[in-house]
Amino acid sequence: MSGEAAYYGGAPHLLTLIEETEYYSLHFHWNRPSPIPEHPAHGIRYVPEHTFDLPADTDSIDLHLSHRLAVPSRFPLAAIAPSLERIVKEYKQEKPGYPAMLRALLMEGLTLWLRQTAQSAGEQSTKIGPAVQALSDHPQHPWSVPQLAALCGYHPIYFSKLFREEMGIAPKTFLIQEKIKKAKQLLLEGMKLETIAEQLQYGSLHYFSHHFKKETGLTPTQFRLQGGEATGQKS
Repeated sequence: MSGEAAYYGGAPHLLTLIEETEYYSLHFHWNRPSPIPEHPAHGIRYVPEHTFDLPADTDSIDLHLSHRLAVPSRFPLAAIAPSLERIVKEYKQEKPGYPAMLRALLMEGLTLWLRQTAQSAGEQSTKIGPAVQALSDHPQHPWSVPQLAALCGYHPIYFSKLFREEMGIAPKTFLIQEKIKKAKQLLLEGMKLETIAEQLQYGSLHYFSHHFKKETGLTPTQFRLQGGEATGQKS
């Protein structure tokens, strides 16, 4: 619709214009290290028509506000339209330093969009606020869905549905993320691995190390060493 934008994630999609419309199609990777722009044509792949009926990917972004923000599939364009127009202009003109300018404009547009989305979701997020706060403050506790639902005054089934809608992930997945976040903090503080495993209620040091590597790609020791090098700390 006019004045709206859509986010597709990694799901295949078919774009159809039903009237004369000016639109922008922006392709980007959240964590791509290089700012050099690449035309998306090389990434286009044929997919069977029935895949267009599949639901779009559900993505979420960590806002460092004790919760993650679910990325909506549709949202108003007003907040980021100026940034998109400047991106197109920079891309066409290719002035000196334009890759860095494109990245700056992209981050500006995304930040404005996230602020707008977070603000519109602010009232809703309070519905599960007590549960989110409990998971963030006490990730070592073996929380169950009924316990979390009781904190918010909901039936467990409705709570799970509401949590996934607002956070983009299940309560269990969020708890895992909070555990890993706490483990990272304790590792960089120099706490012994055995103590961290015990504090976060892992059954053994082996299970903690296996789980940590599965979630981060690094062993606890590797993470501690890399963190120490990055912050100038000694391990």
